[in-house]
Amino acid sequence: MCDPSQVDDVIIKAALEEQIRSFGQTPPQLLTTPHPARNSLQHVLNANIKNLNGIISVLTPAKEHPITVVKPLMQPAIHPSPVLFTVSSNQTITSNKFVPSIQTPYSIFVESDPAPRVVRDPIDPTLSSLPSSYAVSPDGKALFCAGFWDSSFKSFSVDSGKQIQSMFGHRDLVTCISMTEATLSLHIPHNRLADGIIVTGSRDATVCVWDWNGKQQRVTGIDGRHACPRSVLTGHVGQIECVYVSGEQGTVVSASRGSPIFLHRVTGELIRKIRAPPSYKLPSALIITKRCEIVAHYADKSGYLAVFSANGDILNTQELQEQVLSMISDGEGDFLVTGGFNLTPVVRSIKTLSPVLRLAPCQSAIRVLGLSHDQKFLIAGLTNGTVNVYPVDFRRIVGTQYQAEQN
Repeated sequence: MCDPSQVDDVIIKAALEEQIRSFGQTPPQLLTTPHPARNSLQHVLNANIKNLNGIISVLTPAKEHPITVVKPLMQPAIHPSPVLFTVSSNQTITSNKFVPSIQTPYSIFVESDPAPRVVRDPIDPTLSSLPSSYAVSPDGKALFCAGFWDSSFKSFSVDSGKQIQSMFGHRDLVTCISMTEATLSLHIPHNRLADGIIVTGSRDATVCVWDWNGKQQRVTGIDGRHACPRSVLTGHVGQIECVYVSGEQGTVVSASRGSPIFLHRVTGELIRKIRAPPSYKLPSALIITKRCEIVAHYADKSGYLAVFSANGDILNTQELQEQVLSMISDGEGDFLVTGGFNLTPVVRSIKTLSPVLRLAPCQSAIRVLGLSHDQKFLIAGLTNGTVNVYPVDFRRIVGTQYQAEQN
């Protein structure tokens, strides 16, 4: 701390006074007590996370209408403003503010969308409005819907709810749709991060692969203009019940009732047929994990889970005690989160399919699940139109598992 009155030089004194007016002065002592010891990161996390399996936020984007899509859009390179995107069974679209706290780990600020939009084009009444009927573009600007009477699937603007494009490639009703996730890579130019691959399944027993151009916000064909499939995958003998596409691995899995799971490349080549146990006949959901393992849910009886290798070997199976309506894998392919009529999200080890963590129960059945890109927040869309947000820490679960195995 400097006292200008003690300076005799007029020029230096004037300079000091000007500096003090502009920037102030630092006092000779900041604290009257010893500085507190620095806490470790683990101590801070333990202090801030009182209950990792509890609900930290509740949102109601559509009362009494089941939620069919929940997708947190939080990657800064693609989504400048983080939002939680939802679609309900009455085709109401909301983009809700979804901002993680910087000061407090596993804390979130959520604000409801004040102006929901509605997609006016009705889905064919013979097809239920299911999570598998919708997909969202990587940048969150377009919603894709299946199930229209003219055998098309359509894209809609998230901002207005108006139709952007209709795509025709099937000869019967489109029953399910899947799209690749946004992938940040040094090999992908920044202006191509919003591009993706769309896969559709139909009652005509075919699967079509489409290219989405994020810059043009349109499905494009080989010529870059007209919307047509890049490849058509065949082999099924009945209606396609579920599809899943992995952009990282360039593969597509699809399933129909009573037939094997087909594993194709996105370019159209059949890799192999994967046969489930004979009693598994009603596939309802598929996932390809980061470890190239295929997880399938079957709706026979109370439900079954099965894990297959990319070579088609059965790695594990599990008979469930409740019917699962949705499932999602973590980013490393270690865990599977399931939810359904038992109201409770269950974290399972993909290796054993056994539950390792049960989260707090919801108010109604879980219709759809989503995970933030940083793997810190699990979002559950419920049948009563409510969305629950949970904090999750898969690293802590891995550590707990390791300690249990050592003991």
